[in-house]
Amino acid sequence: MEKRILLIAVWLLTACVAFAATPTLAGTYKFKDSYSGEDAKVKIYDNGKGGYDARIVWLARPNNPDGSPRLDEKNPDPALRTRKAYEIVVAKNLKYNEKKQRWETKELYHPSYGKYFSAYMEFESATRLKVRGYVGTPALGQTEYWEKIE
Repeated sequence: MEKRILLIAVWLLTACVAFAATPTLAGTYKFKDSYSGEDAKVKIYDNGKGGYDARIVWLARPNNPDGSPRLDEKNPDPALRTRKAYEIVVAKNLKYNEKKQRWETKELYHPSYGKYFSAYMEFESATRLKVRGYVGTPALGQTEYWEKIE
């Protein structure tokens, strides 16, 4: 009986330590877009549907050279093409994969391409998030790193 209680206590302690060591996905991140070279910030938040979404909240260049706001002109949904670039939801319904210890989605949107990709996100440190977008298999993809600032 004592061994069983000890095993349960060790298991609970291990689970609590592992959980505490996993950084919280929610927050604000800064990154440099590898396609455009532009600095940007995204906010990852609980979407209320059992997952997380990520929305652009700041761009270094929010306006076109003529001063007009940049829009989501390449969006495959014509109704969203008038949306301001700094309001675009770039990831939808990120869910945590316990087995792989990372967040995954089939809806990572890249406005420069106007396309959706599959993706996973995993922390390399408490503030460095690896974001891998891909088509088909992660080997056929591109990685960016987001730094958590809030």
